[in-house]
Amino acid sequence: MARDNRYYLLAKYENHDNILPFRLDKIINAKVSYPHNYENNINPYEYVKNRLYMHSGEIEQFTLLCDNKILDDVIDLFGKNIHIMPHNENQFVTIVKTTKQAIIYFALQYVNYVKVTSPDSLRLEIKKILEEAIKKY
Repeated sequence: MARDNRYYLLAKYENHDNILPFRLDKIINAKVSYPHNYENNINPYEYVKNRLYMHSGEIEQFTLLCDNKILDDVIDLFGKNIHIMPHNENQFVTIVKTTKQAIIYFALQYVNYVKVTSPDSLRLEIKKILEEAIKKY
């Protein structure tokens, strides 16, 4: 599977129930183990569709308030099938589906242009991350 010019192997790892993405350039000493004790009913396109930055984890829904200047980036990262609603002259609101870790990474990457508005618990978690980061400077 390819995403963002990187290649991934989608596989199950011993003692994990979920499928995980493994970057091919990071794999060393791989072994195929038999027998396979799981069903092969994974649609790789569905798997990566909502996995921004290929973070594993549950897919959740997040509401974002974004500056218009990152509209193209939001569409590039989350796809054309997201709902975009004007908020005011300079901002829009969108609802995206991805993993929690991916949305945290996205929010920090675009910290000057985006605010996670829901869920509130995640907004507070990002605020705490930023407060800790400020202490380092």
